[in-house]
Amino acid sequence: MSVRMPSSLLVIGSSAFTQNRLTSVIIPDNVISIGGYAFRNNLLTSVIIGDGVTSIDEYYAFYENNNLRSVTIGANVSMPDFYWTFSNNFRQNYYDNNRRAGTYTYDGRNWNFNPRR
Repeated sequence: MSVRMPSSLLVIGSSAFTQNRLTSVIIPDNVISIGGYAFRNNLLTSVIIGDGVTSIDEYYAFYENNNLRSVTIGANVSMPDFYWTFSNNFRQNYYDNNRRAGTYTYDGRNWNFNPRR
């Protein structure tokens, strides 16, 4: 299951999609902020975060999505210095790659990075 976000949406509030059965989410460029717990405890396998997102709350925004295999980060995303935004050690790989925009994929053991072109 996925969710389609309207072009008028600017902020995804805290706990907006917590504990649903979402498997993928595309956050469009018009969204500028994602609240804490916004997508916590879903079935996400892929997340695309658009260029408009400038802040993601540090508290568990995408946590407990243990099937997550692909995260695409937009050019303006600011990820907090907090380990629990994502599960599966995603954050460490993101920081190891200097917080660059691009697609991060998980092979079941490691996160790999493909920079944005």
